[in-house]
Amino acid sequence: GSLLPHKGLHVLLEAMSLLPAASPIRVRIFGKSPNGETQYVTDLRLRARDDVRVSFCGTFENEKLPEVLDELDALVIPSMWHENMPLVSLSAQAAGCPIVASDIGGLTDIIAHGKNGLLFTPGSASELARTIRRLLSERDLLRELSSAAVTPLSIEQYADELELEYRQPG
Repeated sequence: GSLLPHKGLHVLLEAMSLLPAASPIRVRIFGKSPNGETQYVTDLRLRARDDVRVSFCGTFENEKLPEVLDELDALVIPSMWHENMPLVSLSAQAAGCPIVASDIGGLTDIIAHGKNGLLFTPGSASELARTIRRLLSERDLLRELSSAAVTPLSIEQYADELELEYRQPG
C-alpha cells in the first residue's frame, strides 16, 4: 500500500502504543510513499522506532501477495477516507485472511462486522486497540472470521451481475 496520511497507519501505530509491550503481536507494514521519504513517513518511523513489534517491510511483487497474506493472522486497514474498492481486501478475503478495518465506505462493502472481519471507528486508535485485544483474548475468533471469508466475484460474474442490474425495469 501507500504510506500516506489518509491510509491511517498513524492510527495503527497509536493503537500499538496503547497495547502492553509484551502483547504477542507483530505489525508488518508493507508499502512505500509515492512521494519518497515525506514528513509523514519520517513521523511514522519515529513513532515506531522503539517498538520492536513493528517492522517496515517495503513493497513486494504482486505475485507474492498470496504468500504474504498466508503469513498474516489478520490484515489491518485503518483508512481515514472512503476506499473505492481496495483490492488488498478482496485478496485477503479470497485467501481467508480476516480483516480489521475502518468502518468506512468501500471497506464495509466487503466486511460484515463480526462475520468475516471486524470494523472500528475511523481514526479511533483506542477502538482499534480494543479490537486487537479482542482478537488476542478470543483465539477462536480469528478462525471463525477466516472461515466466513467471502470469495470475491470473478470479473465475468461481476459483469453478469451488473448487466442484470441494468436490465431491471424502472
